[in-house]
Amino acid sequence: MTFSKRLPLIYKFYIYQGKRFPIIFLILSIFPVILSSAVIVMQGKPNLLQLLLAFVASLSYFFHIRVIDDYRDFQHDNLYHKDRPVQAGIISLADLKKIDFIMVAIFLLISIFSNLYSFGLALFLLLYTYFAKNDFFAGEKIRKYFYSYNTINFVQMIILQMYIYAFFSKGFYFNSLINTHFLFIITGTLIFEFLRKVKTPESEGAGKDTYSWHMGFGRSIMVYLLFVFLNAFLFFKIAASISSRLEMLLLVSLSFIMITSLFAYLNWIKRNDTTTQLLQLISLISYGSFNIIIYLLK
Repeated sequence: MTFSKRLPLIYKFYIYQGKRFPIIFLILSIFPVILSSAVIVMQGKPNLLQLLLAFVASLSYFFHIRVIDDYRDFQHDNLYHKDRPVQAGIISLADLKKIDFIMVAIFLLISIFSNLYSFGLALFLLLYTYFAKNDFFAGEKIRKYFYSYNTINFVQMIILQMYIYAFFSKGFYFNSLINTHFLFIITGTLIFEFLRKVKTPESEGAGKDTYSWHMGFGRSIMVYLLFVFLNAFLFFKIAASISSRLEMLLLVSLSFIMITSLFAYLNWIKRNDTTTQLLQLISLISYGSFNIIIYLLK
């Protein structure tokens, strides 16, 4: 901790984000979702200020979730993830709490000046993360059920997507197009949440906190591909409902499926950190491209 005290807070955060909160990755994954969500619920195109405010609010909440995770998993990470910034003494939980206070304030401030619906959902999100931080007051019992535990925490992402809709619609409603888009976003988010907890056999730790540990590496790749196929199908369904260029849209959907499947197969064969990172990158490009295409078509 002495080493941590000698570093400026901004430099600590820079190191921390590289390991636990990669801002470049988050920009490339969150902003396209903001774009497609906005045009799906609005009659016209959103202005740049609206997009930026929605993005900053979402990014602030994502950081809050990350800090909550580091607080909640502190003892677990001390045992099984000693290379993480908090465990390595680069940044302290007290430092993260200071930054998180600013992020939560930004999140609430933007929500207040948006509309009543998004502000109400913002408060609900913060309440939910409070319960999540305390493992819903169920202690270690809830952690024994890996899939249920991850599903309960994933609910935050579902509510956040509803928050984004409310932010742009100035109301709260669903129709068939929004329902399909909602499923598209959820499956896309599942891809990243699932993939970040899939490790090659050589990289598996003793923490038993990955999908690949629970279902095996090969089965994890198959489940990942199932999410990819579903996400591509939902993209095609959305795009086809707002554009008549069906042949081009089908070609785009199938091309991304084929490319992603190729990299998934490569990762299954090679099973190393490089192929894992390439699979994450191609997934990011595919999902981001789908969202941007929806934005451009609407």
